[in-house]
This record gives sequence, structure tokens and C-alpha cells, in this order.
Amino acid sequence: MFSYYIKEIKNRSCFVFFTWVTTIIISYIYKEHLLFLCLKPGIQFFNKYSFYFIFTDLTEIFSTYIKLTYFITNQMTLFIFIYHLLMFITPGLYKFEYKKIKNIVLLSFSFWIIFVLLLNNMLLPLCWDFFLGFQESTKGSINFFFEAKFNEYLNFYLKFYKLCLMCICIFISIFICLDFFKINKLNLYNKIRKKFYFSFLILSTLITPPDVISQILFSSVFILLFEFIIVLNLFQKNLVR
Repeated sequence: MFSYYIKEIKNRSCFVFFTWVTTIIISYIYKEHLLFLCLKPGIQFFNKYSFYFIFTDLTEIFSTYIKLTYFITNQMTLFIFIYHLLMFITPGLYKFEYKKIKNIVLLSFSFWIIFVLLLNNMLLPLCWDFFLGFQESTKGSINFFFEAKFNEYLNFYLKFYKLCLMCICIFISIFICLDFFKINKLNLYNKIRKKFYFSFLILSTLITPPDVISQILFSSVFILLFEFIIVLNLFQKNLVR
């Protein structure tokens, strides 16, 4: 029996490694397309400003493409790894344990899609609009001209992506805590709601450009997600009853 588990682990590890190798090859082949997807959130500003990338090291373009390739590959391989991990441990779980883990994984994937869409369609365009606005506001007095370095732009994008992952972890942790402490009464939710609202306001202040509209907008999104988690938690526990 033990040898069977070892064999299954080897097979699944080989599948994950094969996925990683093939993904990194495909990602490097289509590296220009992947770069365009990273640039797409600010594409509306490219016609407004003279935009191009500069590099100060001979190997900088190649190394940045490699970094982008590894980033995409690791993200895609992570999904495959989670799938194989779940398939491996599923036979040893009770039904209620399997349902809980399945709900957490599906909720995490849903939040990942939501935050990636927010990153590309809201957060990054707001950053472009806010920070490039200083270039226009200083014309006639002190002139600023934006020249984007290739590797610095990618680091900028990855930094905001990691902030989105942090937000996902926060909301998933909230969902797990609500389920773990068996909070199923509305009066308890009302007591903790104000504290979470204030925390979301601080979080949106940290990850958005320093303007009121962006902070209110993202605070509203966080509050809606929090209310969705509460409704989902109550609905799930009513089904168990």
C-alpha cells in the first residue's frame, strides 16, 4: 500500500514537472504577447504620451523576458499542483472535509479572477492616470518627461499583482475564520462589521493611488466582497442544518 502512494506521488510530480517545462517553453515563445497583456491596462495612455521602454544593460531585455516567463509559468503550474494535491488527498477525506476544501479552493479561484480583473481594469489605469498627471500639471514651470525602464515596469506590475494576492489571502482567511469559529448569528456579524469596514478603508488606502475616488471605489469593492462572504457563510451553514 505504501509503495502505491509513493508511485502515485512520483507520477503526479512528473505531471507537474512536465507542465512546468512545457509552460515555460510556450510562455517564452509568446513572451511578446504576455508583455502586451501586462501593458494593456495603460494602453489608453500610450497615444496621449510618447511612450517607449528604455534599458541600460545589454542583457536587461533578455533577463526581463525570462523573469516574465518564470512568473507566468509558476502561476499556471501552481493551479496544476493544487489540482493534483487535492486529487491525492481526496480519498482520505470525509465528505464534509472534501466539501469545505473544495469550497475554499473554488472561492480562492473566484477571488483570483476578480482581483486580476480589478488589477488590469481599475487599479493600474488609475495609477497611470494619477501619476502621469504630474507630467501635465508641471508644464510651463518644471518639465518632467516619463521614460519607462523595461524591468522597472515589470517589477511595478508584479508588485501590484502581489498586493492582489495578499488581498485574496485576507478574504479567504476571513471566510475560514467565520467558518471555524461557527459564527452564524447576524448580531455577531453586526459587531464585527464596523471593524472590517475600517480595515478595508485602510487597506484600500495602502494599495491605491492617493486620491479619494480610488480609495472609496476599492473600499466599496472590498465591502461587497466581505458581505458576499457573510452571505455565503450563512447560506452554507443553513444547508448543513
